[in-house]
Amino acid sequence: MLALTIKDGEVLHIGDDIKIILQKGKGGTKVAVDAPKDIKVLREKLKSWH
Repeated sequence: MLALTIKDGEVLHIGDDIKIILQKGKGGTKVAVDAPKDIKVLREKLKSWH
């Protein structure tokens, strides 16, 4: 697993056509995923972080 610190407004590129964008707002932090429709994007909680 790769763990990164991303600042508000920065973009993380995965391959040529997937982008992860961190957006901070009044309601908290949001993660936007821009990927082709044929790519499954799933969310999962980590049990622990060390």
